[in-house]
Amino acid sequence: MVILHYQYILMRYLLSLLLLTFHLQANAQEALAYITLDDFLNSTPTQLPVTPSPRSFSDNEWAGATLYDFKGGSAIINEDLKHRCFAIEYHDSLFINLYGTMDVMGYANVKARFGTYLYFTTIASNLPHHRRYVAVNSKGHVTNQDVKRDYLNGTGLIGYGIASTIIDSKQEGRYASSKQFTYLYGLQEGELFLLTPDMMEEMLRGRHDLLRLYVSSGSPDNDGAYYFYLSRLFNVE
Repeated sequence: MVILHYQYILMRYLLSLLLLTFHLQANAQEALAYITLDDFLNSTPTQLPVTPSPRSFSDNEWAGATLYDFKGGSAIINEDLKHRCFAIEYHDSLFINLYGTMDVMGYANVKARFGTYLYFTTIASNLPHHRRYVAVNSKGHVTNQDVKRDYLNGTGLIGYGIASTIIDSKQEGRYASSKQFTYLYGLQEGELFLLTPDMMEEMLRGRHDLLRLYVSSGSPDNDGAYYFYLSRLFNVE
């Protein structure tokens, strides 16, 4: 009888453990979808059984880019997630939809929140006023070559392959497809900002110590530098 009693307890324990595992696995598939910016600001998400998957690229198509797709629901849900969703929270990660913010199909992982700004890096924006900021010289600073103006000023996706070939052939600098750009999405403004050295210097004007350090270091244009200075500007460790 004692042996049967312990077997019964062990079976109950194993069953509870199995149910807990299934429960955790089921919950792991639940993502919090913020359909609109207001939903995100008001913390009123919709739970959806979807998961992120990083998109892979060939060497000649946005090489080095990191984009995510969300799938797992119905075809209608998946289509809505592509076109009509502001952001998705999955576990401890937040992903912002790039379709409505910069006319790119896919999601980017938000690395940090600085005040009222969401900070992330991803491929080149398709917004016309961002497309001018694409060609870079060997030192990583923005150039103003005619080729950039002629082929990338608001041309949209149709100009990608042509422009990259022309720039590479003229050795005018790397095309945006092989470079990660840094962005701030302003939650108050409801607008996407492309981070540039000029913008970074403007944001640091209230902190002369940080501005002096940034300028003296050559006003670097890269994710590591932007994250470093914004973290200190907004006191985020």
